[in-house]
Amino acid sequence: MNLKIKEYNLSDKRSKKEYNEKLFDIVAPKYDAVTVVLSFGRDGAWKKKLADGLPEINAPVCLDLACGTGDLITSLMKKYESPLIIGLDLNETMLQLSKKRFDKFENNISLEKGDMADIKKNDDTFDVVTGGYALRNAPDIKKTLEEIYRVTKKGGFCSFLDFSKSRNKFLSTIQLFFLKLWGSIWGILFHGNHEIYGYIADSLKLFPDRMTLRNMLEKIGFVDIRSKLLFFGFIEIISFRKLM
Repeated sequence: MNLKIKEYNLSDKRSKKEYNEKLFDIVAPKYDAVTVVLSFGRDGAWKKKLADGLPEINAPVCLDLACGTGDLITSLMKKYESPLIIGLDLNETMLQLSKKRFDKFENNISLEKGDMADIKKNDDTFDVVTGGYALRNAPDIKKTLEEIYRVTKKGGFCSFLDFSKSRNKFLSTIQLFFLKLWGSIWGILFHGNHEIYGYIADSLKLFPDRMTLRNMLEKIGFVDIRSKLLFFGFIEIISFRKLM
């Protein structure tokens, strides 16, 4: 598929959602490999660090947003004894790959197609909500954060790993340049299309900077907001709780 980002308006919620669905149809078969090379081999360690930072809970109910091929679900399975995990993703191809990984855990894991901004679950359902490279891809970040708040139990814990943007314009410009260059190289090597992973920089450009994101979380009602910057600030693990 010759996907052209110029044919979509990433500032428009519907257009970005459509682009993401088509993009991950292309990315899905090589997703696990490309996350390794794009992260210089650090992706697995970052996701382990996210899981290690989650609170100890007996048999928690967990939600993993934009679950992809299920690598964070794997970390949750290792972290907790007898968890119930729902993996939600917009892309059916990603979900099919994830289902192959978790066939033997069918009683513990449910994989569902759905939109982060419209989670079809009851209020106060989840003890833990996670996501790897999820929030940046949300077509409507404010509505997505409000949905996460709604479905998280009182006192529940949320943690997300993603690319991160400095509020400093100079640093942000340098960061976006290198992300665009690095993503474009691997887009060409894996797919013959520089835009496939160059999209990371395009999506980050429209994503709130670290301080703005923190302010959004506070306004929605989350507390204990903590940030761990990784890889020279290119990556962030941001965690927060819903007030008891």
